[in-house]
Amino acid sequence: MATRKASRRKGTRKAGKKMSPWTSFVKKIYSEMKRKNPNVKLGDAMRAASKRKSEM
Repeated sequence: MATRKASRRKGTRKAGKKMSPWTSFVKKIYSEMKRKNPNVKLGDAMRAASKRKSEM
C-alpha cells in the first residue's frame, strides 16, 4: 500500500490583531516589574495592573 506525503499549506501569514489597551497596559506593568525582579510572572503583573486601572 502506498503512503501519501503530507502536504503543507503555502500562503501568506494573516495579519495579527492590534493589541488592546488592556494588553499593552499589562505589558508595560510587566516590563516595569521584570526590571525590578526577574522572577516576576505575568499573573503578578495582571493583578498589579488590575489595581492600577486608573493609570490606563
